[in-house]
Amino acid sequence: MAQNAYRAPSAPYAPNNYSKGDNFPPPPKYKQRNNIKGVSISEFMKKYNIKKNLLVDENFCQIDDYDFTLLIDDSSSMNIKNNSHFSKWDCNKNTIIILFEFLRILNQGSVNVWFLNRDNLLNNSNINHLSHSLNFIPFGRTSIDTKLLDIFQSHKNSNKKKFIIIISDCLSTNNSGVNKNSRLKEILKNRDKDKFKIIFVASDKDSNIIKFKMKNIYYVDPYNYYYNYDNNVSDTDNYTQADYCIDIVMKGLTPKLKTNSIKKKLKNLNIFNC
Repeated sequence: MAQNAYRAPSAPYAPNNYSKGDNFPPPPKYKQRNNIKGVSISEFMKKYNIKKNLLVDENFCQIDDYDFTLLIDDSSSMNIKNNSHFSKWDCNKNTIIILFEFLRILNQGSVNVWFLNRDNLLNNSNINHLSHSLNFIPFGRTSIDTKLLDIFQSHKNSNKKKFIIIISDCLSTNNSGVNKNSRLKEILKNRDKDKFKIIFVASDKDSNIIKFKMKNIYYVDPYNYYYNYDNNVSDTDNYTQADYCIDIVMKGLTPKLKTNSIKKKLKNLNIFNC
């Protein structure tokens, strides 16, 4: 039989065993991807030579649900230097800049950057303004509890959910240096959990933030925890600070993601070994 003699397969058809009055449910609704934001994220990944991150694609619509906010610990303890002669502040600055750049894309223009002891940069779209502020030496107390209340208050009339990323080396103290962890726990416990998602990013591998376990509060280890060298790791497996910044957001969006599952190896990075 000639090839063109075969019958073409019939197209699928809807079953006809239903009555005229049947009401079938509509197809499921889903959000359309924001193509402009998607292009910007792709450019960000290309700029920092980041391999395609499937978690970003899988959680893209969930990202659109949030307004991202940064809360930066600029207390005196951040100025303490480690064995590499760099302070925790020095080690954090580049991560903060890259994270701001990524969050600015997610927020489609600007980021609210809060500090504990210096002027806040609210609705800030200018990375140079942030860089200028980070050039000043950290000084003051760790008033995370008080600042969180300010953030909650500022967003009380907003309908959009808030994703707050707190970068700190320790927990709350008052102006006399007295520990205020119990007050911070109470504030976090009583917050509107549907509206405020919070993730702590430790600035120190020995930070008591790591021990501050609380339901619905998420944690990311400091970047130095991921700093590792393995002769068997190829150059294509480099794990940069930009990868780390993306993982901070993804850990908050996918809380079941275990730290070890996002830990990668580093090799030949031109960064502070801190």
